[in-house]
Amino acid sequence: MIGITFEEKLLNHYTLEELMHLFDRAFFIRHFEISLQRRDLPRELIRKLVNQPYVFSYHIPYQREELTLDARHLATRPGDVLKSTAEILDFARTFIKEGPLSVVIHPAGDKNPYHNLRYMDFLLEYLEKKNLDLVLCLENIHNDYITYTPEDVHEIVREFATDRLKICLDVPNGILAGAQKPLSFKNVLHHGHVHGFNLQHRHIALDERSFRETDHYLKGLPGMPLVFELLGAEGYFEALEASLPWLRQLKTGP
Repeated sequence: MIGITFEEKLLNHYTLEELMHLFDRAFFIRHFEISLQRRDLPRELIRKLVNQPYVFSYHIPYQREELTLDARHLATRPGDVLKSTAEILDFARTFIKEGPLSVVIHPAGDKNPYHNLRYMDFLLEYLEKKNLDLVLCLENIHNDYITYTPEDVHEIVREFATDRLKICLDVPNGILAGAQKPLSFKNVLHHGHVHGFNLQHRHIALDERSFRETDHYLKGLPGMPLVFELLGAEGYFEALEASLPWLRQLKTGP
C-alpha cells in the first residue's frame, strides 16, 4: 500500500472536488494520512472527505496555534493536554472505516523518559476510557533540535507491550540519524513514512538518490505499508508526479 499525507494547507489552494479529480485522474493513491484540524474544516467538507473511496489514517496536525499533544505539558498543564487530546483523537475517529484507525504521534520534545512514559500511559488510558478504535503510532524524528532514532522509540513502545501502541518508521529520519535498520523489532512497526530528502531539505520530491537510500533501508522489512509524507501545498502535485516513478518501485504491503 502506498498512501500520501493529506495536509490542511492543500485546502488553501484547491477545493476538495479539485483534489479528488486530480488524484482520480493522475495517481494510483488510495490511502490518505489525514493531517487536518476540525476547526479548519466545514462539517459538509468533512462529510464529503469521509465519503470518498479512500482508506484513511491520521497524523497529528503539524500547524497548530494552540497547545498540541505534548508530553512536556502533561505535568504542568494536564487540563490543556486533556482538552487537546479529546479534540484531536475524537476528530480522528471520524475517519474510521474498517478496523482500527492509526494515529501518528510524536514523542516529547525534551527526551525525558518520564515524560514519554507518562504521556503514552495517559493516551492509552484515554483510548480505553473512551473506547476509541485507534492505534497510536509513535514516530521517530530527526531535526535541528532533537533526534529520536527507531531504537529510541522502541524503548518507549516496548514498555507497554500493547497492540494499541506501535511504531511509525520515518525512513529518511532514520537514515539521516545514522540509525540501524529496525530488524530486531519489526513486529511492532505499523507503517512507514517515505519522502525525498537531502542534508538541507526534507519532505520533498523523491529523486534517484533518496529513492536508492530508502529502498536499501527498507530491505529486510518487506510488506510494510508506506505513506509518502509530502508536506506543503506549493508545488505539491508537481512533487508528487515527480515522485511517482520511484514510489511505484518501492516494495509495500497490501
